[in-house]
Amino acid sequence: MSERQAEAPVGRLGLDRLLVPGPARPRFDILPVEQRLPRRPEGPSLKDLPTPDRSRLDDLRKAMYEQRDARMAEFAAQRQEWLERRAEESRQRAAKNTEYAREMQRRFLKGAVQNRG
Repeated sequence: MSERQAEAPVGRLGLDRLLVPGPARPRFDILPVEQRLPRRPEGPSLKDLPTPDRSRLDDLRKAMYEQRDARMAEFAAQRQEWLERRAEESRQRAAKNTEYAREMQRRFLKGAVQNRG
């Protein structure tokens, strides 16, 4: 122990040792924006990547690419149908909600007129 620590009274929790003056401690501040780490890793975007040359592939790999493209086209078509179906159902629910609100308003105003009576 150093002389300074030996002279300092030790409290019940031992925190007195932390309050003894000593060498400067580093400050923990938020770094300037330029020095901070990016929030997300930055890599090449898909637009920057060149498309592979499929002409040099053997027949098996070409067939695999074709199957993948066919599956993706089918998936995209099914997803588009699903999205259109959801949009139509949402429009129908909105129309029913509007009708219901109109009916509730009519009944409320009818009751309000009767209660004034």
